[in-house]
Amino acid sequence: MRKRRIQELAKFIESGKYSFNMSVAEADPECGTAGCIGGHAAVIWPEVRDVGSGLPWPSFTFDGPKLAEFLDISEPDLNDICFNVPASSSRVAQISYEEVTSSMAAATLRRFAETGRVYFSRRDA
Repeated sequence: MRKRRIQELAKFIESGKYSFNMSVAEADPECGTAGCIGGHAAVIWPEVRDVGSGLPWPSFTFDGPKLAEFLDISEPDLNDICFNVPASSSRVAQISYEEVTSSMAAATLRRFAETGRVYFSRRDA
């Protein structure tokens, strides 16, 4: 696991430079949106972008396998982080996309970097 990269992503999300919306996977930096956790990752790390996703230019989204490799985490862990769904167990709190705030996303990433567990908590909102 590349903890520094995960912490860098948490800090970038928390900075508020781009709007955060866990329900939106695509990013469009020209209009100030980066969408979800994966979208924010694609803004700061072009190497994890998926530009062939059929989105109109200049929008893009993230490539899950590339992002998992870049962060050196498993794809099930990435799915838990980016899609807030348990991939292999019930370890992820069932919180709707609309409830996930940028603060909650950043706290979840930091907690994951320290513990290796993905847990979204309403207390972090």
